[in-house]
Amino acid sequence: MKGTTKKIYYLNATNIGKKICESLCICENEDSIENPLSQTGVYPIGTFLSKTIRIIKPWIENSNDPSGKEECKFQ
Repeated sequence: MKGTTKKIYYLNATNIGKKICESLCICENEDSIENPLSQTGVYPIGTFLSKTIRIIKPWIENSNDPSGKEECKFQ
C-alpha cells in the first residue's frame, strides 16, 4: 500500500427523529464516503468531536513538542 493516502471524514446530519448525529468514515484517497474502508456507527452529536478535542488539546498545549502544531489548532 505504498503511496496510498487515507482520509478521515467527519459527517453530521439530522436523522429521522430530527436529532443531529455524527459518524466517521475512513477512505482511500481516490474513494468517496459512499465506499469507505471503515465507518463508525451513527452517534448523537458531540460523541467524537468533544472526545477528540479533550484528548488532543493537552498535546497541542505542550510547549515541549512542536511537531504537528501548525496542522492541529483548535479554538
